[in-house]
Amino acid sequence: MFLLLAAAGTLMFFADGFTRRPLETRHEKDTKISAAENILNNELDNIINRINYIRRQEDENLNFRLKNKAETTMQFIQKMKNEYGAEKGVEMSVSILAAVNRADSVFNLYVLAPDGKAHIFPAEPMYENSSFLGFRTSEGENIFAEIAAKPERFTNKFITYSLRARHGMSPEKKKAYVVCDSQSGIITIAEADNTEAERIAKSKVRDDLSNLYMLYPAYGRINLFESVGTFTGKSFLKTVLNEELESTPENDGQKSSEFAPLIYSGREIILHTREDPVFGKYSEALTVVKKYPEWNWYITKSRFFEYDGIHIEKPDIILTATNNLQNGYLILIVFSVMGLFTLYILIKNSGLVHKALSPAEKELTDLHTVNFRMAEKIKEHKEKEKKLNDSKLELEEKLALKTKEYRKMNEMLIAENMERTQQDQILRAEKEKAEAANIMKREFLTNTSEKLKTMVTEIKQCSETGSAGFDEMTAEETASLFGSIHSKGGELMNFLGLIIDLSKLEAGKTEDKISSVDFKELFTRLCYETVPLFAATESAVNIEFSDENIVIRTRYRHAEIAFLHLLSYAAKSCRKGTRLNLRYFRTKSLRSGTLVDSATIETGYIESLDIMKGHNPFSLPSGSDSSFININIFNEALKRCGGTFYVNETEQGSLFSVVIPELGDVQ
Repeated sequence: MFLLLAAAGTLMFFADGFTRRPLETRHEKDTKISAAENILNNELDNIINRINYIRRQEDENLNFRLKNKAETTMQFIQKMKNEYGAEKGVEMSVSILAAVNRADSVFNLYVLAPDGKAHIFPAEPMYENSSFLGFRTSEGENIFAEIAAKPERFTNKFITYSLRARHGMSPEKKKAYVVCDSQSGIITIAEADNTEAERIAKSKVRDDLSNLYMLYPAYGRINLFESVGTFTGKSFLKTVLNEELESTPENDGQKSSEFAPLIYSGREIILHTREDPVFGKYSEALTVVKKYPEWNWYITKSRFFEYDGIHIEKPDIILTATNNLQNGYLILIVFSVMGLFTLYILIKNSGLVHKALSPAEKELTDLHTVNFRMAEKIKEHKEKEKKLNDSKLELEEKLALKTKEYRKMNEMLIAENMERTQQDQILRAEKEKAEAANIMKREFLTNTSEKLKTMVTEIKQCSETGSAGFDEMTAEETASLFGSIHSKGGELMNFLGLIIDLSKLEAGKTEDKISSVDFKELFTRLCYETVPLFAATESAVNIEFSDENIVIRTRYRHAEIAFLHLLSYAAKSCRKGTRLNLRYFRTKSLRSGTLVDSATIETGYIESLDIMKGHNPFSLPSGSDSSFININIFNEALKRCGGTFYVNETEQGSLFSVVIPELGDVQ
């Protein structure tokens, strides 16, 4: 009986071991697969967080540079306007900004002027000085037209938009910061190329991941792929980082071909057999895939179980639930049959079993104690590792802040240097202008002195001739002599009067106030005063009076002087028998960025007006008569009225037009 029970117990022991061993092996494998899956998921999540952190830093840096560039440009334009006036200040600002911003692969700078012009830096000849309502694309899709129409909606804000690409390329993604000046109507826009900025951010992420993960042994590295679309609508994988020890084009192509079916099938976790990059052997591995959708990146990392002591010849074979169920039925039957026989043995030998298990229980207790201590050490190690990671992130953030501060200081130094360069250029231009004015004044004084000397000499010669033969002259000869002296003296007085008028105008000594000018009354009186001058050349002036009585508020005295000397010059320089037609009409003109009422006067065709083109003050050619001084006086008096003139050459002669704008009460 005892031998029978022992045999039954032995049979039960081996049957239990035979049926339980595959289940224990499977359970151990599933446990390690689950642990490996959790580790790989955590590592790939850390990589995704790292990419987001670097990308967020790059976005903040880009926003800071855009905002600083737009605000600095607006401050510079305002400063130039305050120093040199609205029109000249904007013109000089655009010129200097064009010289400073010559080339930049990431940033563009736009200045939208109130007159409807878009100034672009770096300069693009295709779009320079074009109306921003038609800039790059149609009016309905143009972001700059929308900004100009509603500046308060966009000022001090970041905006994103896409510009229609040229030559069939993909649209250009842009990001910009807008600053508007409501008083002057000037808008500055700092624009960045998002495609180029993303390329730089990807390069930094790739370098950072290489330093963090590609220095490990090859079986601890990662693969990084980018899904690239083609014009046919299909996609292919491009290898960015390769887990191989040597990254070559052949390795990159093989790696893309190996993982393309896994990635494009949409599976995130796979247990498969693949060649490890260290020893080149095929072994069982667990691969996890994570996608970074913003850049269409896929990150993979594999865990090779051979390095953990697990090797299965056929990894695809998995024990099914049916086999486990059949084995369970077999165990149940054996246990049922042998249960009665083993009950007696268990009761009888319980004391022996307890005695035999006492040493094992002690060893188990010792093992539990060792396991607890090891768990404590592992926990302590993880806490230290976490503190080190936190310290590392803190140091990186401090480094980023310091880098940002140094970059800002560098930009401030560059702006200060640019301002000093601009001031040097302005001082140099003012110096050259003053030197040119001094040269012209010296030439004017020289030519005027020669003219006065010539006229005085003629009067002296007439006087000496008359005094030498005065006793022998008849009454008619005496009258002719005194008439000649009187005529030349009158010319001398007229010439001196013109010089005095010009000097007063240049020195600002001519007193005048802004008042209403009735052009019909003004030209009626001026025609009457210049009739003797036109009669001397048998010429005449004809005025076409407008049906509308045009009245413009301007400096009355300066307007009167300007047109008096213009008509005087026309009378002296026109041909014999010429009939000069003069007409005037109401128009609009741009003054300080605003349309104002103006009067345009056309004087018909006047000969010898080439000297008016590019005319400079104090220009008196050697040997010229008083008509050149008439031109100088006209030019200076017209400037005081805020007016301009145009000379158009035709076959009949020079068509001369003068524009007089409406002035405010304070100018």
